[in-house]
Amino acid sequence: MNPPTLVKRTQNINAREAALSIGDHASWHTKYKDSAYIFVGGIPFDLTEGDLLPVFAQYGEVVDVNLVRDKGTGKSKDFAFLAYEDQRSADLAVDNLNGAQVLGRIIKVDHVDKYKKKEEEDEETERLKREARGVCRAFQRGECTRGASCKFSHDEQACLIHIHAVLPWMRHPVDITRCPELPVCSVPLMKRRLQSVLEENMGISKLFPVQVALWQETVGPGDFERDLCINSPTGSGKTLAYALPIVQNLFTNPGGRLRALVVVPTRDLALQVKRIFDALASPLGLRIGLAAGQSSLRHELSSLIYLPGEDDGPDPGFLSPLWFQSKVDILVATPGRLVDHVNKLSLKHLRYLVVDEADRLLREDYQSWLPTVLKLTQSRLAKIVLSATLTRDPGRLAQLNLHHPLFLSAGKMRYRLPEYLECYKLVYDTDRVFVSFNLQRV
Repeated sequence: MNPPTLVKRTQNINAREAALSIGDHASWHTKYKDSAYIFVGGIPFDLTEGDLLPVFAQYGEVVDVNLVRDKGTGKSKDFAFLAYEDQRSADLAVDNLNGAQVLGRIIKVDHVDKYKKKEEEDEETERLKREARGVCRAFQRGECTRGASCKFSHDEQACLIHIHAVLPWMRHPVDITRCPELPVCSVPLMKRRLQSVLEENMGISKLFPVQVALWQETVGPGDFERDLCINSPTGSGKTLAYALPIVQNLFTNPGGRLRALVVVPTRDLALQVKRIFDALASPLGLRIGLAAGQSSLRHELSSLIYLPGEDDGPDPGFLSPLWFQSKVDILVATPGRLVDHVNKLSLKHLRYLVVDEADRLLREDYQSWLPTVLKLTQSRLAKIVLSATLTRDPGRLAQLNLHHPLFLSAGKMRYRLPEYLECYKLVYDTDRVFVSFNLQRV
């Protein structure tokens, strides 16, 4: 039976149960009373685990998300398995989201019976286990006395790879969760104007642990002396965490130079990041640019740099100093559009590079955007690399050319809903002549 037919069949069963006023004890959902897992099919390929959370969290707390990906390419296979905290939430999700449209695709949502959660291990751990079976550990320590009769490998290159597979700076990460939440008024060295924007314009009264940790390593004692790699769950406040120190360091000297670049894998995430920078940096005089394919190449480029003939005066011409001068201080871009514009943008003044959703950006080539950016910069970039599941593959991390990197981690938590998230339901009474609505907090 094809997926659209299955969707309609499930919807018809739900409609018939509702018409017959069948209770929970006799519902078809009862068969899955011991499982809070659901199957989601037909997911748009551009969506990530973090994108699925706000869609499904409206019916309960999501405790596990497994978006199935191709092992070779890392691309989504368009289906996932999610687990709720209780089975009632799974029932609601199946009833309300089955057949819903997400980015033009109809998704199928159904129960899963006896789903076995696979313990997740990063690629580096799996590779170490494979290598450990064939490499002589005594030979690694210089203590093996068996020589050629040893049944394990004495290959020096294989042993070298095994020893250094886990990068030394990643073995002992800084625990972000040990940083307490901090009121904005108590954040050390924060400039008064930035504090006012946070409290009065954005309604933020305190910083989350990941934001406090990054502040200490960038504006505080760390002072951007080292590149930072952050492994923190979705919903922990990573975007504001890197936006704050960048704005703090740039807003006293705005205008005319592109000094911060934020690269994200998808257009939706780029729009989200730009909104945060707009709210935080625009009141301080910084200009924020977006290169994410929202408009034509020519129109997008004209919003980022000055083009000949734009001013009211005479055409400055191709040799004018105004030619290719940046209109923005901070640019948020997807890798594809960044490559389209990179030959027109001057990166010689670039100071900060943020790689958000780093796993995805490092896993796929995206027209070699990273080596292109690093080649065009003229001084050391302060890099901030973030992901909810940061890779430990030395080969991928080597692409970033990190400078004395520091690893910050929030432990084993992969997904977390914001603590102050509020959920409401709309209750309406159809028995009256005029429909009345009542908004209730869940």
